[in-house]
Amino acid sequence: GKPLPVAAGEPVVGSPVIVVAQGYFGSGPMLSTGVVSGLRQRGRAEAIQFSAPIAPGATGGALLDDEGSLVGIIDYQLRDGQNVNFAAPARWINEIEARVAAQKQLAEAKQEAARLWREKNFDDLERHSLDWTKRMPDCPEAWHWLGIAQGMRERPLEAEQSLLRALKIDPENIQIRIGAARLMMFQNQAAPARELLKAGLALQQESASLWQQLGETEYVLGNLDAAKLAFETVVRIDPWAEQATRRLA
Repeated sequence: GKPLPVAAGEPVVGSPVIVVAQGYFGSGPMLSTGVVSGLRQRGRAEAIQFSAPIAPGATGGALLDDEGSLVGIIDYQLRDGQNVNFAAPARWINEIEARVAAQKQLAEAKQEAARLWREKNFDDLERHSLDWTKRMPDCPEAWHWLGIAQGMRERPLEAEQSLLRALKIDPENIQIRIGAARLMMFQNQAAPARELLKAGLALQQESASLWQQLGETEYVLGNLDAAKLAFETVVRIDPWAEQATRRLA
């Protein structure tokens, strides 16, 4: 068949979109509709957030505008929420070779960091991550790994600063935000940790992980009603959340 026409420019927030992708467990093509919820910056990459439902296996499917032009390639689904889905901009098709090279460099750096972590070689992990941040200063993973290494070397303030640097680049990264909040709590800064978590929830209201950590933080601050509300929210989002259920009990 003929290739799909690629839409000119980025979609407008609120504009209708159509998903054409694989359905559940090889059940064949699926079609769903929704709207563009936002244009996000996730680390060094842009992402189109959309509300049209997708199923496991939809990655690589097409996100179309109402004229049938390709606006995005479906990337992934946020597991902490419903219909919080993302697609890579279709214009990346013309940048594939350059992006593949950059992704290879990134993958090699991540693999080396993971190897040093497994070996508990935190001195070399810090050196590797520091060099990584110099080569790729806008890479949130580099700053995240640097923060992890600094934390393992018992320098929590430096670790917190590195994680906050990573979070500035990728504000929707739940793992980094929770890590920074925990470091703040370790340094008896529960109130700033609470504000950091609330800022994350303003971006991702259906994140069970963020609500769980907020509940723990409110509990430490002695705000039992607020902690109870946070744990109840976790259970609403994820009825199988064992830790939140224990806290409520």
